[in-house]
Amino acid sequence: MEVVMIRIWLGPEDIARTRIAPAPLPLYEVFVSLAGSPADDAAGPVAGPELAGWLRELTEATDAAWGVRRRSTPALRPESADLLAPLTEDRTLEGALAWLLTTSARRARSLAAAVRGYYDRRVRAELTAWESVVRLDVNERGRALATGGVEALLAMFDPWAAWRNPVLSVSSSIDLDLRPNGAGLLLVPSVAARKLWVGGQPDSVVLAYPVRRPRTPGGRAPGHRPVPAYALGAAAATGDPLTALLGRSRAAVLRAAMVGANTTDLARRAGISTPSASQHASVLRDAGLLRTTRHGKAAHHTLTPLARALLTADDAVSRR
Repeated sequence: MEVVMIRIWLGPEDIARTRIAPAPLPLYEVFVSLAGSPADDAAGPVAGPELAGWLRELTEATDAAWGVRRRSTPALRPESADLLAPLTEDRTLEGALAWLLTTSARRARSLAAAVRGYYDRRVRAELTAWESVVRLDVNERGRALATGGVEALLAMFDPWAAWRNPVLSVSSSIDLDLRPNGAGLLLVPSVAARKLWVGGQPDSVVLAYPVRRPRTPGGRAPGHRPVPAYALGAAAATGDPLTALLGRSRAAVLRAAMVGANTTDLARRAGISTPSASQHASVLRDAGLLRTTRHGKAAHHTLTPLARALLTADDAVSRR
């Protein structure tokens, strides 16, 4: 079975121009909040028909611009990426709305009013509540970039993405190659996101990512949209249903295969030895949770549909 990814090709100039936004961008946060909500929520009374229509138009226009034909609906599995519409990178709500008025001639004023209303009802309070967490997240990633370079920074996106110079591969239900062509990569923290969102302009790539949230003593992240836990060895969260089912190391190996990996990568991500990773992969394969393809002496492991359904259910339980 073909591995489907969004591949971001980063040349030397792109790596040099990779940067981190200091805070969520208002219009992207509204878009992610809407697009990442369940269909009955995004199209319901909370969003209203104005925003539901805008969301459909943006999604269809973005797919058409990049020649995307989806294998599934835009309501993707939690660990996947979806496409961000090409929106303004203005850091203020007023600036974002001013941009919206210039780009949406038809019903522009009513759309801007709907966006402002949704922002005030669903986004503003979340951003205020998580302001210090966002600041800590951005500082942590900034330190990683300063001390370890882009490789250390992009490694922080495990298990959603894998960096193999010069390609950042992001798990998705669509197959797409993006080339910033020297414009660089803008990383945008998001409180609303539960997964990675890739997009912006085809030649100016934006990656919106879930902020890392502090955990309570019980192992749960506060707030109503926690980031899926990625269990690494002894760091596996207590009370994790998947760990209870498979065991700590085997659950970590399964999660490590989210974006595809060879046996060495599985071991590194799960914090175990390569022979142990190979043994766990064999058990998971026999259970119908991993698919292994061989290229010469190398083995590449990917999740089966059953494993993705299991991880999706596990993430849903963790959000309760």
